[in-house]
Amino acid sequence: MKQVLGLISLHEHEELLKEITRFRPLAAVPFGGRFRLIDFVLSNMVNSGIAKVGIVVKQKYRSLLDHLRSGKDWDLARRRDGLFLLPPPDHIHYSNSIYKGDMEHFHNHVDFLNKSSQEYVLIAGSHIIYNMNFNEFFQAHLAKQADKYSLIRSMTHGNNGHETAAYLMQTGHLPGGRLAYPSVGAIFTFFKKDQYKGLIPPYIVMLEAAGRFSEEGFLGPTYKPFATGGDPNSARFEVQGIVNKGIDDGRQKARRELVDKVNLMGYGLAEAPEMASAEAARQ
Repeated sequence: MKQVLGLISLHEHEELLKEITRFRPLAAVPFGGRFRLIDFVLSNMVNSGIAKVGIVVKQKYRSLLDHLRSGKDWDLARRRDGLFLLPPPDHIHYSNSIYKGDMEHFHNHVDFLNKSSQEYVLIAGSHIIYNMNFNEFFQAHLAKQADKYSLIRSMTHGNNGHETAAYLMQTGHLPGGRLAYPSVGAIFTFFKKDQYKGLIPPYIVMLEAAGRFSEEGFLGPTYKPFATGGDPNSARFEVQGIVNKGIDDGRQKARRELVDKVNLMGYGLAEAPEMASAEAARQ
């Protein structure tokens, strides 16, 4: 995990703990009489082998500095890498609500990220108490499957309407108004459409599309997800349109081969004037 930079963002919602966070950040709130909330995520990172950790602080962080000090308790007091405190720049004033969240804070410290020798960045908050080996997660998923990966252990929201909260989480917008916004999966499909050349659909929803989780919005039905259907726990996972119920594998293979042959006929006639005229008429 030496190639991973740990980044702990303290831009967290403190509304539910107003009294005990009046003079300290949520990360510095005591737990169990001897710990602070930040101890858990910081220990998870160090125990996973991360040697460089940056803490993006927000405000009222004097008690946090008193607790962390040089980072010696986590073996982060070292000449190379170690513990870094990343305070907000002078132009940010929280009282007039111009602060725009994590992305602005990361942008303000982009020089720290660019100068780091680590290839990957692991971003976490301090408000969730859990024990996790990030190394196992990194090796099993991030390094083998994707350049970006998100692990969500817990989530809360001020709106108790599941459909409304799901729409907000998936699209970044509140429902209502003239536009129906696309979900995050549809947006990724739109921006990656020129790079995608596989046979598997780029946007897949396991089993059934669940309401706003399958929202293609104003992008149109082209970016609607492919719902697999079926039961993945059964001996034969029947995927809609690929592994059909009541049809054996040999017959399905013969059907696909026939479709491929028909498609090849179209490819062979692509240069024919009649085919070009038909395509022009279709457009």
